Amino acid sequence: MTCLLWIHFFLILLLKNSSAEFTILSSCKSFCGNVSIPYPFGIGNGCYLNHWYEINCTEISSSKFIPFLRKINKEVVQIDLPSPIKPEEESSLYGSLRIKTNIASMGCSGGHGQNLEEILNFTGTPFTISNKNNLMAFGCNNKATLTNVEPRIIGCISTCGTFDPWLYTLMDAFLANTTCVGNECCNASTPTEGRHVIGVKIESIHGNSPREGCNVAFVTDEYGQPSLWRNRTDSKRLHALKYATVHLNWEAMATNDSFKESLGCRDYFEDSNTTNPCYCDWDLPTQVRCACIYGYEGNPYIKNDCKDIDECKKLKDGRPEVCDNSDQICLNTPGTYQCVTKKRVSIGLSVLMVGVGIWLYIFIKKYRKTKRREKFFKRNGGLLLQQHTRMLSRNGGTPTCL
Repeated sequence: MTCLLWIHFFLILLLKNSSAEFTILSSCKSFCGNVSIPYPFGIGNGCYLNHWYEINCTEISSSKFIPFLRKINKEVVQIDLPSPIKPEEESSLYGSLRIKTNIASMGCSGGHGQNLEEILNFTGTPFTISNKNNLMAFGCNNKATLTNVEPRIIGCISTCGTFDPWLYTLMDAFLANTTCVGNECCNASTPTEGRHVIGVKIESIHGNSPREGCNVAFVTDEYGQPSLWRNRTDSKRLHALKYATVHLNWEAMATNDSFKESLGCRDYFEDSNTTNPCYCDWDLPTQVRCACIYGYEGNPYIKNDCKDIDECKKLKDGRPEVCDNSDQICLNTPGTYQCVTKKRVSIGLSVLMVGVGIWLYIFIKKYRKTKRREKFFKRNGGLLLQQHTRMLSRNGGTPTCL
């Protein structure tokens, strides 16, 4: 008996823990400062999937809040859900996460003037370093390389050579707004596949000889923003920031496969067992990547949250984004829309109105016929005959025709 009670208690505890894993409280905050915090991330107990997605919303000054991903102790810049996926296209089901990380440096003044190698290690986490990042280095005569990417050798060299002043001015005016190719600034692409570990190492191209000024290197997803490296000689300013922004991919890592089952999403696009407009893929049942199907929007990690997009209400420059021809009307349908010419719509409405009119005519005609019969029945003594028949039936008599 005692053994059965213990088993019962254990099952209740197990069910409680597994259900609490994906139960979201209605009081959960959706923002920390200006950063949106979508589920499975969350602030406070009952608001996140598990400890990997717990956000600490820290007040650093009056009314200024900064989100930190508690488990990896990194400041969060942005969290995005996966984009809606089209059945006919190969799309990523990963969400995106942008965080701040330390930079590698040498020859810089200050308490953090020397940090020759910086390692980003997300082993065992639901996060991977995406291929949207670039290796970048600033300064004179330094070499920056990526580590933990073997057998590849990835790096770049930044030099400060002597150029003809007139030619240098032309080159600098052009390159400063287009690329970063080796003169006081260099870059290299990161591996195309997502990785859990990448290191950034910086060293002088002259070995142990005196270094030339402040040099920094880091991985960042901001290479496409020229404002980051327009003033290439200002490596001290970059060093003073003490961080770079890195783009990560994320997936939902649950403790059991009940989370995936609770979403009710499709395992394949033609799945007829569910009408829920979301799709999930996974390597293991506990490592899930989900997205709304194209034409729907919402959070695929919340059951039934992928809602139909009404494309007909979208505007661009004050005009309809779709069906913008003057002879077209937009009709919203589940997951998509149709552009119908006004002529077809008017014909359809006319046919509908004719059909309704015919139905009303038949209905009114039958109604009048029924009322006419009732009137004739009462006028010709029908009620008296009906009462006489009922009395004879009660007395056991046989009705006779009069």
